[in-house]
Amino acid sequence: MALITDQPGLNRLAAWQDQRLGVLADSTAIAVVRSRLPRLTLVPYASYQAALAGLRQGEADGFAGDATVLAGWVQAHPAYAVVGPRLSTEPLAVALPKGLQHESLRRAIEQSLTQGQRSGWLGQQARRWGLF
Repeated sequence: MALITDQPGLNRLAAWQDQRLGVLADSTAIAVVRSRLPRLTLVPYASYQAALAGLRQGEADGFAGDATVLAGWVQAHPAYAVVGPRLSTEPLAVALPKGLQHESLRRAIEQSLTQGQRSGWLGQQARRWGLF
């Protein structure tokens, strides 16, 4: 989980004291932010799109959410920057339906991921998207 803002004075986690921080409603970000930055006022949003609109309208000083999504935001909206180190790390996984009828799909995904890892492509993409 990462935190982004477009406000230069808030470029360190220590600077976040009494600001307003957007989060997805009912997300794991709420507990993480409350434990790490207890003085913030949380502003819940129903979606990432609503959060971006809220940031643009000044409803919040920043937003905390999935680092992968926010890396894309920073690339698409260069006025925003990631603040400090990540607040937390949550694993990613590929989910597949149960059943042996999906075994060929599972093998194809596993083969593709293994090939991407061996060739260095996965690492390149992770760096490109700011995941390291």
